[in-house]
Amino acid sequence: QTDADGSDGNALGPAFDAEHAKRQGAAEAFYDRLIPDGVAPGEAMIARQAFAGMIWSKQFYRYEVARWLDGDPAQPPPPTTRLTGRNADWRHLNADDIVSMPDTWEYPWFAAWDLAFQAIALARVDPEFAKTQLQLLLTDRYQHPNGAIPAYEWNFGDVNPPVQAWAALQIHAVTGGNDDEFLQSIFPGLLRNLNWWFDREDSDGNNLFAGGFLGLDNISPINRSDLPRGVQLEQSDATAWMILFCNAMHEIAERLNSAGRLDATVVDDLRTHADAIGRALADHGLWDEAGGFFYDLIHSADGADAPVRVRSAAGLIPLLSAAASWPGVLSQERLIRLLEAVFEEKEFLSPNGLRSLSARYRDQPYTLTDGDLTATIAYEPGDSDSGMFGGNSNWRGPIWMPLNYLAYHALCGLSRQHPDLTLAVPTGSANQVSLADAAENLRRRLISLYLPSADGNRPANGTNQQLQHDPNWRDNLAFYEYFHGDTGAGLGASHQTGWTGLIADLILRVTPES
Repeated sequence: QTDADGSDGNALGPAFDAEHAKRQGAAEAFYDRLIPDGVAPGEAMIARQAFAGMIWSKQFYRYEVARWLDGDPAQPPPPTTRLTGRNADWRHLNADDIVSMPDTWEYPWFAAWDLAFQAIALARVDPEFAKTQLQLLLTDRYQHPNGAIPAYEWNFGDVNPPVQAWAALQIHAVTGGNDDEFLQSIFPGLLRNLNWWFDREDSDGNNLFAGGFLGLDNISPINRSDLPRGVQLEQSDATAWMILFCNAMHEIAERLNSAGRLDATVVDDLRTHADAIGRALADHGLWDEAGGFFYDLIHSADGADAPVRVRSAAGLIPLLSAAASWPGVLSQERLIRLLEAVFEEKEFLSPNGLRSLSARYRDQPYTLTDGDLTATIAYEPGDSDSGMFGGNSNWRGPIWMPLNYLAYHALCGLSRQHPDLTLAVPTGSANQVSLADAAENLRRRLISLYLPSADGNRPANGTNQQLQHDPNWRDNLAFYEYFHGDTGAGLGASHQTGWTGLIADLILRVTPES
């Protein structure tokens, strides 16, 4: 039997093969234009698979909160507890969109700060979609009337790091740097969110901020989102995130003002806010001179203040704010001391990136004692055994791609502020390098997660012999949620191209400006 056009009706016949070859040729041409000449073939393959995973992870997401709360018409009503439970105060949220997912199997919903990093990677291959992802969270169907950005499905009201403005600037840059209409479209929503942070997370009005776990889960001995009664916490990371937020907003505002799209008073106000928060971060007790590090500060019910002297990712976030700012957040002396911890192999520096908790706690756990409060934290390079967030919680030491990506950008920015500064990488070695070379050192370590090492094994594949050696598997990469702090083995969600898709952006950055 033949079709009217004379073909045999076989969908996988010569016509399919021809179409497949055509599409393959188009893909090759697209990536030939996208991937710089200086990228080795093995790295180009990693980037292409990461980009493919990002594109594959687009998914339709539907969640009408009001209908979920009230139930369907003519059907039995839902339990009344739902009206005071999860997301009950997000009745306005009505999601009906194609969204980039962290993981379409394990995490099939949007997560606001994950999405910011996903959009940066997607901007390389699908720039308009990347821009719409940031715009989406700032529409009246998503953003709360009070200015909050919904965090993620299980608790829209949770607080994530405010990285959207910074991400918008990255997207603006990699897509040509001339789409000021995109920046103008998101600026009002970002400004509402900034004001929400000032109103909600700076309860004392002293420019020191809180926010809870802020995406960093188990980097503290205590649950920063569930403090004992009478205890307040001022967080080094929350305060530094706000400087990063204000600086990014200031940069956007300057650009819009130069184009005649925004009044100069807004630019000045944002500069004033960033300056004030920067002074608070530097001078109000979060910096510990003896340790040469930033720590959270506990205010107890009896009025006493006590630092939580844990060397974790929370104390490194000020580096990001310093790099994004005009000089002043960190003196050069403090910067050097903080970077010495960053590049110390016994603390944060691993062969494949920066750990989220200092390895000094491997054999000597830290114990916090404050009144009736006693809590302990130890370095665990893989899955944590803490039950703080329901068990199998994962942030007491592993390498975490978004933090490392931000650290790379911070080092690039700091290298422009301090072009003559050199430091030892690793700390204590004779290898004195510039900050630009330190940034490149970190970039290479991150890319090495997926490159075959001297023994032919890819660190991310861990001890899985099938993934390491089977020809049907070894070159088909999984983009993991996070990575073992000592070996680089992939852990957590194994299909999460999500924020680990940033590896593709890093590969394309053969120079910081590329």
